Amino acid sequence: MTVNHTTRFYVLLNGINDVAYFGFLVLQFLLIEPTLRALLPKAQVSMSSGLSMTLIASQLVFQVLAEGPTGALADAYGRARAIAMSFWCRFVAIILIIACVIVGLQSNSSGAARSAVAAALILAQIAMATGEAFLEGSIEAWLCDECKTADPENYIAIINRTFDWSALIQNMAILLSITTVLLTWRLAGSSGGIILAVIASLLCLAGAVISPTLSSHEKFAVRNVQQPQQRF
Repeated sequence: MTVNHTTRFYVLLNGINDVAYFGFLVLQFLLIEPTLRALLPKAQVSMSSGLSMTLIASQLVFQVLAEGPTGALADAYGRARAIAMSFWCRFVAIILIIACVIVGLQSNSSGAARSAVAAALILAQIAMATGEAFLEGSIEAWLCDECKTADPENYIAIINRTFDWSALIQNMAILLSITTVLLTWRLAGSSGGIILAVIASLLCLAGAVISPTLSSHEKFAVRNVQQPQQRF
């Protein structure tokens, strides 16, 4: 993989991640809060906002707990697979939340359904946090290794330039995704929110499908390290 391909993949995957993650960060509160309000007993409806914020904030705790195992898996199976697992985890998390919202729209949901929604919402936060833990450090380390292998003399300048472009795209993604979520929710409510959640899940699916292609050069580099050059 050439340096240009490496930097483009990095910017592309970071862009997919930023749009999906930051947009859904706001969207999930908008989706979870009315879902809990519909499922909670009338005497506890006022707790829906606090419970929603607690659920989303719990991602930080789950992410800290997941950093050790996910880091070990990335070292054992490669950073490309860790990046792919990050997108798969978030895809699962978003699908779980969409399912919870759909169940919450049914006003006659049974007690079993409410318990299932509670469990699914917690699992969604664990999956989202695990995805963040898989991605944290893996994609930057992959970029550094690939650039250093392809162009050892200029890789620092290439990495710095790529980080600058990625930071610019991240700022644009945050602004556009959050604005889109808020406007769509304002105009279309929960139905528009579900559509945006589906789009976010498709972005994560695209990232999961693209990520394994990063492992080809990574495996090549590992082979070269493991097999010493023959001397004539």
